[in-house]
Amino acid sequence: MSQFPVPRDRRFAAGQVIMCEDDDAANMYIIKRGKVRVLKRSRRGDVLLGDLGPGNLFGEMSLVDHRKRSATIIAMEDTSCIELPYQLIEDSVERSAPWVVAILRILVLRLRAADTALASTRAAKDSGDVPIDEVTERHMRKIVRQLEETSALEWERLAAGRPPR
Repeated sequence: MSQFPVPRDRRFAAGQVIMCEDDDAANMYIIKRGKVRVLKRSRRGDVLLGDLGPGNLFGEMSLVDHRKRSATIIAMEDTSCIELPYQLIEDSVERSAPWVVAILRILVLRLRAADTALASTRAAKDSGDVPIDEVTERHMRKIVRQLEETSALEWERLAAGRPPR
């Protein structure tokens, strides 16, 4: 059995809570099929930030800024995702130029602030899908294919700094 964490398929039933706001974070997800709802707590109760469908990802902010989950994610229908352990991605982020990491952290900080501001002004009944453009969707589908085609042994080789076969 592999000691190094590898991506894996995860399925969530409609209504299943995938993650809760303020939880510790260890994974991010790419949605292959289905839909999830993003909720943020506010003084008024849970507020809908949006719905995410195939090609979108969630759980990525904690990867960049090492903070707790910023929202609760619930499967709105049966949903299939690729779960990416943070350890798998951490080395790539840390090997990036320091200015790239700084930009990512600034963007996440701004996004967290925007989500909080939105939750304080949005009524709980407001809704809306979070759109994804065609180019991003094509890229995400390619990433999903590549993740599915990479074997556990290749992930271990990459983690050890060796090139894949």
